Amino acid sequence: MNKLIYFILILLFSLLSGQKFDPTTGELVQDSTKIQLKFDPVTGLSVDGNNKTTPSPTIEQIEPKITKHGYSDFEVIEKAKKDAKTDFEEFLWTAGGGPGSLWASSILGMMTEDIFGEELILPVMAGGVYFIPHAISRINLTIPYYYKLYAKENYTNSQIHLYEAEFKKEIEKLRIKAIRKGQLGTIGVCVGFVFVMIATSI
Repeated sequence: MNKLIYFILILLFSLLSGQKFDPTTGELVQDSTKIQLKFDPVTGLSVDGNNKTTPSPTIEQIEPKITKHGYSDFEVIEKAKKDAKTDFEEFLWTAGGGPGSLWASSILGMMTEDIFGEELILPVMAGGVYFIPHAISRINLTIPYYYKLYAKENYTNSQIHLYEAEFKKEIEKLRIKAIRKGQLGTIGVCVGFVFVMIATSI
């Protein structure tokens, strides 16, 4: 009677515990609905059911490897300046920017005369001759597509911004220099024309 009670208690305990055993081998059968993760305490990597270590994916496997040519910031700046000089059309800015800025300065002087009187004509015109080239040089500062593509393929993100900033800065500088040259050339032509007119009238 006592053996029967013990047998019933053991049977109930095994049923209540929810564990299953293989009747052939007697080994514990794990519930397939439960996910059990095991980790190697030394490496911290996950271990599957066959006691084989499954390495976790590395950063290189998750993210695409970005290959750059390792240019220094100094080389990026020099390349930007060189490309700007190659792309710059000096003649157009000398022939157009010089006379155009002088014409804009004279228009500004005449407008000042109409509003404030004759006293401010010369200061305003002189200021226009100096400041208008700076304003004109910033118009439409764009980088050609092929230079942008080269920078994207060879430089890091920070170097791309550096390249674009230095390219625009160099273009602006070249434009101002060309406009100044055009201003001097225009003034020289006007003065020479006046002398020729005076000489021929004598």
